[in-house]
Amino acid sequence: MVEIISFNTLSKLFASLKDPLRVKIIKNLDIKPSVFQSWLHTLAYVRNICAHHSRLWNKMLAIEPMIPKNQKLLHGLNNKKLFFMLTAILFILNKLIDDGFDFKKEVKALLNRYDFVDKDAMGFINNWKECEIWQ
Repeated sequence: MVEIISFNTLSKLFASLKDPLRVKIIKNLDIKPSVFQSWLHTLAYVRNICAHHSRLWNKMLAIEPMIPKNQKLLHGLNNKKLFFMLTAILFILNKLIDDGFDFKKEVKALLNRYDFVDKDAMGFINNWKECEIWQ
């Protein structure tokens, strides 16, 4: 079912579940269900921006994802910018999926290919490649 419903519907479905089930679904993430729900909501918003060919690279996100208090690697990032969501996606993928897709490598390759794009406008921090999660 998850493969055929929209991302927005998935976000709403997760939001409608009772906490014990939400906790069970995200048990390996080590974040609160409310944080994950905010990420899903923001990801649905980001997906819609992309799907409708709107500008994303330097946009201030209108739907703000929560910063989990217990995940220091996300502290200090601007959660209103794209880099936060790229890091959140990487965080989720590192914890849940081992399918051979290297998201980190793909992001770095894309940024190398378009090195003229202003990374500061996307919320990238100066030493982002040295951050533990991006190494």
